[in-house]
Amino acid sequence: MKNKRALIGNQLMGVLYLALLLLIALGIVAAIIGMFGKGYEFREAEATLMSEKIAKCLSESSTLEEFEQFINSRTGKLSSEEKVNAFLDLLSKNCNFHAKNIKEGLGFVIISNGEELVRWKYSETDCALKERSTADSYPSCFTTEFDAQRNGATQTIVVSVSSNHNSRERPAKV
Repeated sequence: MKNKRALIGNQLMGVLYLALLLLIALGIVAAIIGMFGKGYEFREAEATLMSEKIAKCLSESSTLEEFEQFINSRTGKLSSEEKVNAFLDLLSKNCNFHAKNIKEGLGFVIISNGEELVRWKYSETDCALKERSTADSYPSCFTTEFDAQRNGATQTIVVSVSSNHNSRERPAKV
């Protein structure tokens, strides 16, 4: 005489065993997708944050005045790279920014009363293309404007920042 109850229990354990294997396989697939899937998109948030932080720094410190003094004290024409380095040094000194991080993945332009003071890897064309395109290769851009009292007059300062950091790229060694 066969014990049919034991046979049913054995079949039930086989189904549970297969369900457990399926659950483990789904966990492994989910972990692989999470690890090697599409990167995180922080460019828009980074551009917004950096634009506002630079604008706040410029409005609360003497960075622009020091930068203009530096430019006016130099004889001859400064290269774009020298202007950028001087500006980033002043941002680092006055506002605790890390110049190396800004130069690697950000572009920016600072405009005072319509006159461009400094520009680094910033392209209005790329920003316009990002607004009209779904492509991930264009930087995200953000612009902040504020009025500042400079040299006894109110001037409009425009800070535009573009971020092209890719979350899947390996970060630079510090």
